[in-house]
Amino acid sequence: MKELTAAVQSSSVAEGDDIRLTCVSGCPTPVDTVWFKDGQPVRNEVFVARREDTGRYHCAVRGQEWVRSAPVAVNVLYPPDRVTLTISSPGNVVRGSSVVLTCHSDASPPPDHSGRYHCQAWNNISSRGVDHFNSSAVLQVYYVPENISITINPAHVVWGSSVTLTCSSDANPPADTYIWYRNTNSSSSNGLQVGSGQVLSISSMEALHSGLYLCQARNQVGGKNSTEVLLAMVDEEQRGSQTLPAVVGIGLALIVALVVALFCSAGGKKGAFIRRRLMNPTSYTATSKGQTPLCQTSLAIRSPPLSLRHP
Repeated sequence: MKELTAAVQSSSVAEGDDIRLTCVSGCPTPVDTVWFKDGQPVRNEVFVARREDTGRYHCAVRGQEWVRSAPVAVNVLYPPDRVTLTISSPGNVVRGSSVVLTCHSDASPPPDHSGRYHCQAWNNISSRGVDHFNSSAVLQVYYVPENISITINPAHVVWGSSVTLTCSSDANPPADTYIWYRNTNSSSSNGLQVGSGQVLSISSMEALHSGLYLCQARNQVGGKNSTEVLLAMVDEEQRGSQTLPAVVGIGLALIVALVVALFCSAGGKKGAFIRRRLMNPTSYTATSKGQTPLCQTSLAIRSPPLSLRHP
């Protein structure tokens, strides 16, 4: 039996619309299949969506239920329902005291608390539907910036090129202040401040610009830092320039060793030669054939600089 594939017309469907389940098999002949929702059998492949139909569905071969497809998710959307109102202080409320009214509802997706709220007032003198006084107000839910991220463009930066770092965030109201830091701990803003604004631009990339960057986004509610991102250079020409001082340094070291060997041999007996200590490969000793030490020197080979800048 080849693999089964479960599919639905849409993973999100409004309550009252049709849900159509389709099971596709790799067999050339038709296969009798059955459906399951969260492990429970489903009678029909096409049915009217209800809120309780939200779940994960998979199909299987009838009589061989262990041959099953990967599950697909179905989310049934419906408007707010079962709205209830609760009062923080049950019973009687003394005039002048505070009271909190909380509204609860069942909905998919959950209702957004931001929006326009309406209030209607009447008393026992008012007629039903008449003399009702209405008022409305807009509620905005504010929160500090979150989901802060940094985008580097271009992704691969070479020596002397321009690069921009862009900071984005989700906030209400939108973030109005952005501050950039380099080589700092993301839990604080005590590092080196290198710029401000949503976009940080570097016109000509140099070694001093490399490092860890973070941005801090702020609005009137507060501020939060992004995670650090690494800005580094990738430069083939620069890597090639590093090879030159390495070769020159090794060549000079070999010349010095040769001069030392010739000098020691000239000052000793005929047939003198140089030995290098195995325990210390940078130490050399000139000896005669009779094992008489003539002279000794140490040779230090230093690594080249990490970068070579041309004027």
